[in-house]
Amino acid sequence: MNILLITEQRDAQWNKTSFETLAAAQQIAAETNSRLTAVVMGKGVAGLADELAVNKLDEVLLVEHDMALVRQICDYVHVLDFGIKIFEASRSLPPPGK
Repeated sequence: MNILLITEQRDAQWNKTSFETLAAAQQIAAETNSRLTAVVMGKGVAGLADELAVNKLDEVLLVEHDMALVRQICDYVHVLDFGIKIFEASRSLPPPGK
């Protein structure tokens, strides 16, 4: 089984319920031998993703709206619109329009 934890933050500050939910998800993952993935979404939240990554998680997904940062830290970028891929790029490709 896979567990997806969607964290909550506002202005790059954690909502305390994110860590309460994380603790519950970790317990369920341990009891069911499941993979635990957390998602951090927003602009300027890469530091929160790093902070979250030190916890007992199998994976942390960063959904970042700062595209300059995304290009620095990601090898591949996929842009979806209602589940349909509308853009794809790799670090080795130049930015669009260049």
